[in-house]
Formats: sequence, C-alpha cells, structure tokens
Amino acid sequence: DDWLPKATVDALRDDATSLWAAGRYSAPTRDTGLKRRNERFVLRGDVWTDYGVGAGALRKRVAAAMGDVRGACAKALDRADLVVDGVRRHEYSYTRFAPGASLARHCDEHHEECKGTAGWAAPTRRSVTWLVYLNDDWSPDQGGQLRAYERRAPPALEQVGSTKDGDLQIGWLRAVADDPVERPVFLDSRRPGPAGNCALRCALPGRGDALVSAPFHASPALYVSADFVVQALFDDAALGRRFRRLEKLKTPLQPDPEADPVDFQARDVAPTAGRLVMYDSVAVPHEVLAVGGDAPRFALAG
Repeated sequence: DDWLPKATVDALRDDATSLWAAGRYSAPTRDTGLKRRNERFVLRGDVWTDYGVGAGALRKRVAAAMGDVRGACAKALDRADLVVDGVRRHEYSYTRFAPGASLARHCDEHHEECKGTAGWAAPTRRSVTWLVYLNDDWSPDQGGQLRAYERRAPPALEQVGSTKDGDLQIGWLRAVADDPVERPVFLDSRRPGPAGNCALRCALPGRGDALVSAPFHASPALYVSADFVVQALFDDAALGRRFRRLEKLKTPLQPDPEADPVDFQARDVAPTAGRLVMYDSVAVPHEVLAVGGDAPRFALAG
C-alpha cells in the first residue's frame, strides 16, 4: 500500500481524467456494444509514453520508479528480460472502468505455440502484470476489486509461470498423497525432429527437470482443449490424471465457468489509491468485479 504518495496519485488521476476527456483512450475490444456504453477503455502505451502530452514529466518519473521495481523482480524471479529496455519492451497504460464495467476471468499471457501462426509475431510477451490504483476514497460498495484465483495446495519450489529458458506454464500437476505439492507443467517448444517441436516439461521427485511427454505439434486447440486432451499427451498416465489447466475451459455453453473450489481460492484486492499490485502474467487467473456507484475506476497498469 501507498507505493505512490497521495499527491502523485492525485496528479496521475487528474492526468488520466484529462486524457479521457480529450478522447485519447481506445476500446480494448471490437465489441461495439461495449464501445457504445463506454464501459472499459485504455490509454495505450504509445500515448502514455508520449511525455509531451498531459502530465508527461510526472509519467516519466513514475516509469523510472517502475523500472526500479522491475529490477527487483528480475533479481528475485531470475527473469533477466524484465530489465531489458527497447521498443515496446514494457507496457504502460491508464485503464478506465465505467460504472457497471467488469472483466471476466482470464490469464494475461499464454504460450505463443497456442496462439496460431501469429503467435511468434509479437516481439515480447508478458511476464509480470502490475497495477497502481488511482481512485480516491474507495469504499466496498464501489466494487471494481481484482479477484485473483490462487491455488489451494502449496506449489513446488520451482519457478512458476516461466522457466529461465522461456518455456511458459500451461497447467499444474495436482498434489497427491505421495507428492503433496503442486507442480507446474511447462510447454517446451524447442524440440528438434519431425515428430513435433513441442513437449511437456515438469520438475519431478527423483527425475529433476524432465520431459513428461513425447514430441508433438502444438496449436491453438491445445489452449482451448479440455484437461483430458492434454492428459493424454503424458507418457505416464498417473501424471496425466493429475494435470489441470491453468484456468477452467470456457465453452459456448459455459462462457464463464466457476473456478474449481478444489483447486482455487479467491483473493479479492480492493482498488485502494496508491496500492501496487503485482502477479505472474501466466500462472494467475484473475478477473475484475463490476464497478458500482456512479464514478469510473482508474488505474495505471502494465
């Protein structure tokens, strides 16, 4: 809490409000109904980092402070890329949620091999998501809380979300009696040979960091497949039965299924002014609860 002092938060909120009034935000979706309602809009990074617009000098100072945070994260998480600078390396934006707006449960990033032919077109991927809330005098009836879905069982001590060599997590092995921790399962897309460029990896007792499937070709279908489809890829059926996706599969019949209470526990984070919130972009499903009252919810995000 109070990562930014109140005077800075107030100035950022004024800047965010002024840029909204100037028409500088855009909708993060093609949903024209959402656009008409002005429910959820974003001041994108190319505007946010144009320090000649609005309170640019202030935003530049805040970006430098966030750079220090990234440096600490890079060291603590052993993710050196967090401190590499360059064009579009780091995201900055203002977000505006109008009264009634919400954001359904999702993860911020998933493996490029699960995104189709355009998956590798982007020069970067998300690693750690962060938010700084800008609303003053927030009360619970105003809604807009971040609801993060945390795993109930303790995770193994290995890295989650991403490995040192860039493999992204696609799911978990549930804890069992003879292995009472949850183990992250990663998609390795650097396999040679005609059988496929991908395989599943997991750190296991007695085996260390090991491949747990034969090579295969990944596709977007992998990201939208039921658990049993991925379970069938494991070379050990007992491990396959333990596998669960990072988030529950969404279907036309269940577009927003409830999170499994066996696997997840929800943590609500109030959008208190000046609060810095950070979470792994790959491993933490989350949503934004509907904003109540008659005032929009502003935040700084990246």
